[in-house]
Amino acid sequence: MCAIAAGANVCGDLGGSAPYARLKKELQDFQNLDKKAMVRASPKGDDLLKWVGKLKGPAGTPYEGGVFEVSIKIPEEYPVRPPEIMFTTHVWHPNIGTNGYLCLDILNTAWSPALTLHTLLVSIQSLLDDPNDSSPQNPSAKTFLPGYDATAKMWTKKYATATWDETEDTEKAEEEARKKAAEEARKKAEEEARAARKKAE
Repeated sequence: MCAIAAGANVCGDLGGSAPYARLKKELQDFQNLDKKAMVRASPKGDDLLKWVGKLKGPAGTPYEGGVFEVSIKIPEEYPVRPPEIMFTTHVWHPNIGTNGYLCLDILNTAWSPALTLHTLLVSIQSLLDDPNDSSPQNPSAKTFLPGYDATAKMWTKKYATATWDETEDTEKAEEEARKKAAEEARKKAEEEARAARKKAE
């Protein structure tokens, strides 16, 4: 297995041909981003053609405070052809469908091989900040409709709960393990207490 956590290198000989050489360079660029970066991405497992991207909700929007995940499927023809990106986090937004697909011209007719995965994620984050009601994927979520902000905030609070980095993932797993151990200890103590009472009777 290849270690591809932040700071690690992709192992194995993936060759220097596109798209792998390009993707290894993009992975290094993501790993070198400042800790204050608002977007990040890395391959899913050791497959360089399947990535997971994360972006923070822009400040001053209904998405502020949320961490949103997207899946990124990269074609063998990348960067000649664009990747396929869709939200795996539920988002209430006019340009993001309930199935996670989004309406963004640079993923279609305006795609250029000069664009990168980082550029795409930044553009998607900008879309959260500046919705386009004229090109809706989810007509029910148009910004001028009553309750748009309230619904978007509610969905952000409910669904946009992904952890931001590996440290947070580890801490969350450890906390869940502690809770599970405490619950098991409580149940065991209750069972022992019941057994003791029954024996005393």
